[in-house]
Amino acid sequence: MLERATFHPRPAARSLIMRGHSCPALYALLLALAFALPSLAQKSASPPRLKLPSPDKIISDYVKASGGKKRLASVTDVTYEWSARADAQAEGVATTRAKSPSAISGALSVAGSGSSWGTTPRAAWVRGRDGVVSTLTGDDAKLARLRATLEASKLFDYKRQNLSALTVGVDAVGGEQAYVVEFRSRDGARARYLFGATTKLLLATSDAQGRTLARYSDYRPVGGVIEPHRIELETGDAGMVTLTLKSARYNTGFGSEVFDAPKAEDLDARALIKAVMEKEPATNMKFEDFTYTVKETERELNERGETTKETSKAWDIFLTPGGQGIGKLVEENGQPLPPAEAAKQEKRVADFLAAHENDKPAPAKKGGGGFRINLGDYGFGLDDLLRACDFVSPRRETFNGRESVVFDYRARADFQPKSKNDEILKKIVGLIWIDEKEKVVSRIEARLTDDIKLGGGLFKINGAGFVFERARLPDGYWVPNFYHWNANGKGFFFMKKSVYEVTEWKNFKRFKAESGEVKINTPQP
Repeated sequence: MLERATFHPRPAARSLIMRGHSCPALYALLLALAFALPSLAQKSASPPRLKLPSPDKIISDYVKASGGKKRLASVTDVTYEWSARADAQAEGVATTRAKSPSAISGALSVAGSGSSWGTTPRAAWVRGRDGVVSTLTGDDAKLARLRATLEASKLFDYKRQNLSALTVGVDAVGGEQAYVVEFRSRDGARARYLFGATTKLLLATSDAQGRTLARYSDYRPVGGVIEPHRIELETGDAGMVTLTLKSARYNTGFGSEVFDAPKAEDLDARALIKAVMEKEPATNMKFEDFTYTVKETERELNERGETTKETSKAWDIFLTPGGQGIGKLVEENGQPLPPAEAAKQEKRVADFLAAHENDKPAPAKKGGGGFRINLGDYGFGLDDLLRACDFVSPRRETFNGRESVVFDYRARADFQPKSKNDEILKKIVGLIWIDEKEKVVSRIEARLTDDIKLGGGLFKINGAGFVFERARLPDGYWVPNFYHWNANGKGFFFMKKSVYEVTEWKNFKRFKAESGEVKINTPQP
């Protein structure tokens, strides 16, 4: 089986005995403007039924029609210049860029009002016409990363990016029948691309829910690549935007900084992390004062990204003054335990807490930011990121209703790994959200940029992502909220396996009856 990735809040959960954000119509417009552009085929009467070819056949035909694999593979970066016209006849310009294998960015200016956006393996962001920058999270961010990977690689290299594809039907776009191919990432994102049955070219794209609409036409060669010179975007509340291609320039070698979010010049991310590490014992929850519930859900996925198996368990957690914890199993696969088993769990927990009620409190530990994210026997905290990483584009945003600082992180170019843990750390990129007032990490994301081998080389992880988020209790303590991780791997005992796991923390309640000398009220049957 895959090595289990785990999250450990400090200090208590390391000894535990047991196994955001939606975008308005502007976001749809911004993502839509980036190259292949999210869209939905124009609804029409159902076309005659076509025999559905495989996605590999459809994409191979598209690659040939677009200039051939050799030519597309030779394009490492591209810059497009567009003229733009909005519904109200307002005119403007747009610039979009892509860099292989998975970075895109762009800017649009219409009638004196500008917007911009960017996506890299680390982050996806948009800046609205009001100048406010928003870093995407959840499904929006997953979808943005999926599209960036497809569009920057011109589709032909999608399998090497751990994506899958499925032909899901036919539709009609501009009078031509089209095959609908759904691309899927291992973290659950889905996007649909519609290819002409006759021309073999891309005619439209959409997300799986059809949140936006775009059509591509007027294909002509530019430098050996067949490019659409007209794109019509239906963006809902933002109306129709039509783009007309003015120029496409390939392999100019622009820097990766064009994809980074705008930064606030007065912010020092490294100093902020040090402040978090210094303050963390005062802001982290005193776990021994609380009881809470942890629920773990694990899904196994097939090569199409579909769930083939799902299991879940829930525990009520109790901790001793020394930081040792025990989980009382209360639920399996959505069903409460039978009465006899529930009674056994109650007794086991009560006996454990009674045996440890005189333990001394564990000393507060600094350095990791109050958490550690593990992959098998390896992992990292803030102290590891501080010594190994650069921190990119610190900016101020509102996150979960609180003023926060957000920044990307990536391993420094000169970082020299000195251990297996460091080798993994060098392949991790991600994002950190820090509550600016209370100096607490409220969210952290991490993704592997390359394969890693674990278990003495017996199995390989060739795609993994992690998200951990905290919530603030009314009394000011910060507690774990959820932890997601997904991984795709191959091993000696199986050909391939993909898993997606969610851990949720809920129902935080005080159960320590006295202050001063530690006394614990054990849970009553």
